[in-house]
Amino acid sequence: MPHMGYGSNNIFYRPNQNHCLLRRRKVSYTAAHHEHAPGATLCVSFAEGQQAAFSSSWPGHPPDRAVVAVEVHARKASALVGRRRFARHPFGLCTESGRWAVFSITVRRCDAFGGGLMESLSNLAISGVFMLGLGFLLAWMLAIASRKLYVYEDPRIDEVEGRLPKSNCGACGQAGCRNFAEKVVAGEIEPAQCSVSSPAQRQEIADFLGVAAGQAEKRVARLACAGGRHVAFLRARYAGHASCRAATVVSGGGKECAWGCLGLGDCASVCTFDAITMDIHGLPNVDADKCTGCNDCVEVCPKGLFSVEPVSRKLWVACKNKADGDTAEASCEVACTACGRCVTDAAPGLIRLDGNLAAVLYELNTLATRSPIERCPTGAIVWFENPGKAVKGAAAKKILRQDALPLH
Repeated sequence: MPHMGYGSNNIFYRPNQNHCLLRRRKVSYTAAHHEHAPGATLCVSFAEGQQAAFSSSWPGHPPDRAVVAVEVHARKASALVGRRRFARHPFGLCTESGRWAVFSITVRRCDAFGGGLMESLSNLAISGVFMLGLGFLLAWMLAIASRKLYVYEDPRIDEVEGRLPKSNCGACGQAGCRNFAEKVVAGEIEPAQCSVSSPAQRQEIADFLGVAAGQAEKRVARLACAGGRHVAFLRARYAGHASCRAATVVSGGGKECAWGCLGLGDCASVCTFDAITMDIHGLPNVDADKCTGCNDCVEVCPKGLFSVEPVSRKLWVACKNKADGDTAEASCEVACTACGRCVTDAAPGLIRLDGNLAAVLYELNTLATRSPIERCPTGAIVWFENPGKAVKGAAAKKILRQDALPLH
């Protein structure tokens, strides 16, 4: 072994072969041939990053008494011995006699031809093998859980859902198209319940499932107000965000009739199917052919003026004003005045007055005729000749004005 000491107190050292392994962090060495202590041996054990520990055997001295202090110097050195490279840290040792001996102990060794790289690659390989094993373990656990927790789902559900319009409008009464498909496959509802699908699409679903398409009455949105700007007075002009909900927060929106449509078009904005448009008087018009009865307009209207009704309900009260007759007519020329003529002219029990407002009992809808609308003086109660066209009675006042009424 080469000479590793310096100064007058030199120590030669040799590695203990049984401890000096390539991947060990703790290495031991034996130093011998100290010129002031012939026959002495000094064993040094050093764990990387820790204090060195020493034991000694000196002739005439008890064991483990020779070394009383350890000082780590800042200097570092390295030496190439054969095909091994050693990184050395010099240590200063003070014996009981006060003499200093300086020698080097090996902290770490690596192969001369990339041992450090090999050690890093070895660590990476161990980590990789560990992660690979962990991945296989977790995959196995997931596979077991998937088999144990598997819930069967009828594959026809996906097929039916693929044939639906995927609007998720809720017009069928279900949470969405997926839920509708599950109910149809289970036989709980008929394909015809989807009012958005065309008759051809419903029949296609029925043919796929081998069931009848069924019958479902079309439902459309109806507005319980006819008071546009040309017939309904304003008590204040709203200036702000163009939204019925925003206007309602500001003193109800400025319309004299507290129940009337504000005409700012929230219903038209929210309609997915473009079935609602605003006319020149600020009233929503519902296109019955496009309307699917999805209920969005019902939910967005802050005045609660919309409802989704079957088209068979042809008798309709287009007003929600519950004020007394004179007050109602003073705020809107087409308001219901609770005159009671429609109640008299209708079949018994079909129409009643509910808080100064006529109300149709649709449980008796089969008794409905045009008769109740004919003597209505304001035209507040109408008859739908077809789902998209409402007509007033002969006695209803004719409104020729097209301009908006002034502030009241």
